[in-house]
Amino acid sequence: MNKSIKVCMNGLPGWLGNYVQRRLYDDPQFEIVRGLYYGETHPDTAEGSKVQYIAGDVKNYNDCLALTKDMDVLIHIVGVIHPKNIKEFYSINVKGTDNIIRAAIANGVKRIIHISSNSVYGSQPYTMNELTNENPYMNYGKSKAMGADIVTQKCLASDTETVILVPCWFYGEGQPARQTKLFKMIEKGKPMIFGDGKNMRSMTYIGNLSDAIIKAIEMKMAFPMVETYWIADETPYSTNDIYKTIFLELKGWNKLEDIVDDFGVWKPRYLPSFLCKIGRIGDKILQKLGLYNKTIHVLGEMDQNIECDIATSKRDLKWSPKVSLAEGMRRSIKWCRDEGKL
Repeated sequence: MNKSIKVCMNGLPGWLGNYVQRRLYDDPQFEIVRGLYYGETHPDTAEGSKVQYIAGDVKNYNDCLALTKDMDVLIHIVGVIHPKNIKEFYSINVKGTDNIIRAAIANGVKRIIHISSNSVYGSQPYTMNELTNENPYMNYGKSKAMGADIVTQKCLASDTETVILVPCWFYGEGQPARQTKLFKMIEKGKPMIFGDGKNMRSMTYIGNLSDAIIKAIEMKMAFPMVETYWIADETPYSTNDIYKTIFLELKGWNKLEDIVDDFGVWKPRYLPSFLCKIGRIGDKILQKLGLYNKTIHVLGEMDQNIECDIATSKRDLKWSPKVSLAEGMRRSIKWCRDEGKL
């Protein structure tokens, strides 16, 4: 890529979008950072600032054209995870992706970074990697798989360089209310864990993902192609370890784990995993009716193994996750407390 890069992105305002925008602003190699701000209004663009805003929606092709005009790189972040109804998965994650990719190609954008999801691959009894076959989980997974297919097909046909990043369970500063609610339950020392808590999950600290996005922009390609990489923390964790880490960081007892156990203040409530199976069945029925319930959907995933290997990402992107689970959760907790959410 050029020394001075003009990059555009969507997903504003949003958890990942806001974080990535700040990361791009702080990096001197980016000359312009243009953001599509969802809705009809947007923050003011200061005269001479490298950050530019335009109001719009990925469901509107003309808005996508305005965003990508004269840009070198597009970071396609926007996507709905917990919609009001099933149709939103397809209007945003599929149609919205089609609009933004067509607009970027029409405007001659040189490289596209597309944020996918582990839900495209579902859950597996083994560690997943770039060779794992797609096994989309529910309509969210299907819509993200369709979106990734659109990116792949259109970019290969147009010779646009493309990197698809597959993150797992996000955590980090700027987290939504659902994540803070989990923190509050864990802080009491009696969170609900389904099954034995030994199921493995890969986690993705939002700062590590942002670093991977930068590396995906910088990587050299011998010729235009579409590459896919899993992005997560160095190793997967068991649900027990994830919850215990959050608890210790909330209490500030990260060096007193054995003592905490001795005092008996950490007493998770282990519930049978068949409840998750009931959740998956209920979720499937609701979604067939065009309905969506966030609580039921999340319940269905809680006993599943969703872990990945990041060796290929580390090799090709020259990237490695710098922040550990404990440090990432520490930053998340500090942000929550600074914002008066905990």
